[in-house]
Amino acid sequence: MGMAIGVPAITFGADVQNITIPALLLAGTLDATLPVSAAALDKMASTEKALVIFQNANHRHFDSGLCAQTQSSGAIGQADPSAILDLQTATGLLKPPSSGGAAMDFCSFDTFTTPTDIRPLVASVTGFNVTPTNVPTTGLGTAEMKQNVIELAVTFFGKVLNRPSDDQRPFTDCLPKRWRGQPKPNWTQQDLDDADKAQVDD
Repeated sequence: MGMAIGVPAITFGADVQNITIPALLLAGTLDATLPVSAAALDKMASTEKALVIFQNANHRHFDSGLCAQTQSSGAIGQADPSAILDLQTATGLLKPPSSGGAAMDFCSFDTFTTPTDIRPLVASVTGFNVTPTNVPTTGLGTAEMKQNVIELAVTFFGKVLNRPSDDQRPFTDCLPKRWRGQPKPNWTQQDLDDADKAQVDD
């Protein structure tokens, strides 16, 4: 089960064409590496494979710890400007150098206010004024994404990989209905080249 898998050099360096076991890949519509997931799925030798695509999810939606890290590093950096590493961490999450998404894209309002109100730091670093109604900017938060991933992981590892040997259904029939039958994304070599240039954090 791969979540928002990496840039082509990393992904295809892993010899994906020799994967013969059931495989479930997860990606987001806003993730620059979505074409890599689609290409990896195509290359896998497994006959039991699927790609689930989350609407409005970027690369960093799949890392549920980044919102807590935004709050903690932001609070420390805001309270003490000499805390250079915390300020650097907060800045990297608020205004990332890669196309993986900024904290405002995937974190909820309480990330920026509880226990410390770090909205002044956010505004000074990004010019973005956080309000209860404008975050997450994508409309999808990491808490919701985490629940989606848990649901799919429990299904995949609990049901799909533990099916009785006489159960010959396609494994995608075991997935919750809302994740079945998604259209397969088209990808080109140019899409892979663009994903390679995106420098998304992996």
